[in-house]
Amino acid sequence: MDGLTKEEAVVLGRSLNLPDVVLDIIKDKTPKNLQNYFSTPMVYDLTKLEQEAYGFGKVLPLWSSTNTDIIYAYDFLNDDYFEFNWEGDILTRFSSWDDLLKENINWVIDIKCDDHDDKELLEVLRGIFSGFNIEDFDSLFWGVYNEGD
Repeated sequence: MDGLTKEEAVVLGRSLNLPDVVLDIIKDKTPKNLQNYFSTPMVYDLTKLEQEAYGFGKVLPLWSSTNTDIIYAYDFLNDDYFEFNWEGDILTRFSSWDDLLKENINWVIDIKCDDHDDKELLEVLRGIFSGFNIEDFDSLFWGVYNEGD
């Protein structure tokens, strides 16, 4: 039997009401404006046994960093999100969708910060994260941005 496919992952993602953009990333159809920041987790290419070693069935990989070394996932058992590396180490747990996105917003700020002033950066990030169903992006952005000061 094969491991969890991208198509099965999309069905699970829909059951969790994940935004369409996340389902697109899982399907390896990352929108062009996100390709410098998000990629399809390569863990979907693993065999069933390899996937089981990462806890598939208990977790749903959502996306990875563009260099694919960090994978972001949903944990069904704990009803939270986390990031892990290829060694299987859990790096950080996030209690909510917004907390998961704060981590990713912070990472994109690190990439984009030198190119833009505060307000330009807000607009750039608003465009990048527009499909992620963030209710109050401005507050989330400024909270993350000001933590770096």
